[in-house]
Amino acid sequence: MKVSTARKIGSFCAGALVVGLLLSGGVRAQQKRPAERLRLVHALEMTGETVDGRRIYRLVGQVVFRQGEMELRCDRATQYVDENRVVLEGNVVIRQPGKVLRADRIEYFDRLREEWAEGHVVAEDSARTLRCDRLHYQENIDYGVAEGHVELEHREKHVRLQAARVRYDRANGLAVGEGKPVIVQEDSTGRQVFRLSGERVAWYEDARRFEALGNVEIVDESGSHARCDSLVYYRSTGVAYLRGKPHTWRRWERMFGHEMEWFFAGDTLREVRVRGKAFVLTEADTLRPGFRQNRVKGDSLVIFFSRGEASQIVVRGRATSLYYLFEEGKPKGVNWILGDEIRMWVSGNKLTRVRIVGDPERAEGKYYPERLVAMAPVGDFEPEEREFLRPEGKP
Repeated sequence: MKVSTARKIGSFCAGALVVGLLLSGGVRAQQKRPAERLRLVHALEMTGETVDGRRIYRLVGQVVFRQGEMELRCDRATQYVDENRVVLEGNVVIRQPGKVLRADRIEYFDRLREEWAEGHVVAEDSARTLRCDRLHYQENIDYGVAEGHVELEHREKHVRLQAARVRYDRANGLAVGEGKPVIVQEDSTGRQVFRLSGERVAWYEDARRFEALGNVEIVDESGSHARCDSLVYYRSTGVAYLRGKPHTWRRWERMFGHEMEWFFAGDTLREVRVRGKAFVLTEADTLRPGFRQNRVKGDSLVIFFSRGEASQIVVRGRATSLYYLFEEGKPKGVNWILGDEIRMWVSGNKLTRVRIVGDPERAEGKYYPERLVAMAPVGDFEPEEREFLRPEGKP
C-alpha cells in the first residue's frame, strides 16, 4: 500500500506544522518519544508517503533538523521515520558545540547517533581538521573511520597525517593511518621539519607521541634519511627510539646499529646514541665519494651535534677508528686507533682531536703516512653493514 501527501511549507510555520506531520500523532505522540529525538525545524517543500507501512518524507529547500544541541542543514533530505534515519544531500552541514561536519551526502541514524558521510567530507573542531572521501562517525563514542585520500591536520601542533584509511579516536587523541600513511611535521612558518612513513603510522595523546611500524622511513628538512623496523617519537621530551637495525644517511655520513635513540632540542638534533654493532662512516674526500672513508666502530657510540653537524663522537666497547688526515686540502695519511673507548672531536667534518680511554695495554694507535696508506688495517664490512654503504650517500 502506498499513500502520498504533499505540502508547501513556509518558513513562518515550518516548526509547528512539519513537526506535527512527521510525528503523525501531534502532541500526544511527541510526548511519548525521548526528548533527544531528531525533529524537523524547517523545509520549503515536503512530500510524504507510506510504503508497506513505513513512513517516508522527502524535503526540499533550506532543510533544517535538530537533535538536542546538534543542528543538521542541507538542500534536500529523505527521512525514514520508522527506521530512525535521514539521508541528507546537497551542501550538508551538521553543527554541534565545538565541531562541524560537512559533506555532499550524509546518512544519519538518530537513535545510534551515527553518520555515514561521503563526498568532499570535512570535519573540524577548534584544533583539528579531517578531510576525506568517506567517513563513518559514531557521535556517542567520538570515533570515526575515514577512507579515500584522508588528511587529518592538527593545526595547533602543525602536524598532518595522510593515508588511504584513518581510524580516528577523537575522544582519546588517537589516529591510526594505513595505506601508504605519512605523518608530516611542520614549523610555525609551514616549513617541513620531517616526514615519517611506514606500513602503519599513528599519533597518540593528540599528536604528542608518534609511532610507525614496518618499513619505517624518516626524512628531515635537510634531506637526511633514516630507515628502521619501528619508531616511537615522544614530542614532549624530544626523544625518538628507532628499533630493528636502523640506518641513516646524512649527506656524507652513514650510520648503522641495532638500536638508536635521537634527542632533539626543539626541532634541532643534538645527540644520537647507537647500540649494538654501532658503526659510522663519513666521506673524507667529498670530491671522490667512496675513495677515502672514515670509519668508527664499537659496541655503542654517541654522537653530539652542534648546529646540525657532528662535534664529538664517543665510541665504547671494542672501539676502532680509521680517520684520514688532510692539510690544506692535501691528503696526509691516516690514523688507526683501537681501544676500550675512543673520544673524537670534529669540526667542519675534520678530526681535530682524539683521546683513547681505558686500559693502556689494550689501547693501540698508529699513523700511516700518505705513501703507506694502503697498509692501514682498513678491514672489511659485515654483510649487514655493506648493504647500506653506498658512495653517493643516498639510500
